[in-house]
Amino acid sequence: MTTKFLTQSLLILVLLVVACSEYAESEQKLNIQQLSQTQNNSARLANGDVFDGTEGAPIELKLAAEWTHRWQAENPEGTKAYFYGRETLQAILAQE
Repeated sequence: MTTKFLTQSLLILVLLVVACSEYAESEQKLNIQQLSQTQNNSARLANGDVFDGTEGAPIELKLAAEWTHRWQAENPEGTKAYFYGRETLQAILAQE
């Protein structure tokens, strides 16, 4: 996995997190496996366990687009993106 690909992937992830300002349960279209994985990860982390790299689940493109459009409509002057340099991302990834 190249550094450029990793940097781009993490930047996309950060953008999606910013775009998803609120959790709207009625708009969630995760399948049962994704929901179960998310609940298991949340429960594990709530119990003080550490991240192991399997956290999260894919977000359907349509749902990500809906969240992005809603964020932009509700926050026209809000943050559009964050930028983290390679050294910052590498420092985060280097943590246990």
